[in-house]
Amino acid sequence: MKFGFGLPNHWGVEDSKALIRMAVQAEELGYKSLWVADHVFNVSYVRERLDNRPYYDPMSTLAYVAAVTDSIELATSVLVLPYHNAIRLAKVSATIDQMSGGRLKLGVGVGVIPEELDAMGASMATRGELSDESIEVMKALWTQEEPSFEGKHYSFSRMKFSPKPVQKPYVPLLIGGTSKAALRRAARVGDGWHGANMTPQEMATSLDYLKEQAAAHGRNYDDLDISIRLSAGVVRDPRTMGNPSGYSLGDTPEDIVLSVKDFQALGVSEICISINTLDSGQITRVMEMAAKEVFPAFD
Repeated sequence: MKFGFGLPNHWGVEDSKALIRMAVQAEELGYKSLWVADHVFNVSYVRERLDNRPYYDPMSTLAYVAAVTDSIELATSVLVLPYHNAIRLAKVSATIDQMSGGRLKLGVGVGVIPEELDAMGASMATRGELSDESIEVMKALWTQEEPSFEGKHYSFSRMKFSPKPVQKPYVPLLIGGTSKAALRRAARVGDGWHGANMTPQEMATSLDYLKEQAAAHGRNYDDLDISIRLSAGVVRDPRTMGNPSGYSLGDTPEDIVLSVKDFQALGVSEICISINTLDSGQITRVMEMAAKEVFPAFD
């Protein structure tokens, strides 16, 4: 089992350098990956949680973190594809992958907040098709010598594009989301599936469906990377949780170990521990507790 740390770029940490210190400390403690989230506006459940507190840009954060860490993987949980121009995102991602020595992986999703999608020039109606096309565009740019693409939203022909990612054939794409549409997308075009806030029972049901869809698309389910983001170490308080749906690994090391074993038995290869609180001191304490008292159970 690999353990990642949910870097709280989305939890209103006023001191941006505190985020960087957490990232460095996570690597020192033995976390294998750092995950950041993606919203542009503090709207809907994000506003309820943060009001006007900072929500830092995910790719800018990962670029900075890449410069102060050595080996920890850099990931998104998840990047909302309709918020991003796919060509620019391919360029930024390839650049971070190059400068980090091949440490980037992108968890991507379609978005769930209608007013934010509208503000970003997308919509609930078009988010799926736009996301699918964005994935095709990025793969073309990352793999073709002289990329060409003709689609509804993007069109280009035989233009050089560089740098290419260090990782081949491209930066791993983990499809995020818990809907059947997300699972079908993961089976069709993803390198893995990244879930969030699910019980083991819900995860098992989703994995059964993912296996069916992988077979339907002629893909080997065992080749898919299965990960999940789950909260741990804090009492679940709807006032501070923002989007409060979901499942917690627990508050004590013993509870967390037992919960992780449930997911491990399902074939989950990586858990991103998200410490969902506005208290940065508590985030650090739980991060240290998990490394010292949970990780040894999975050595």
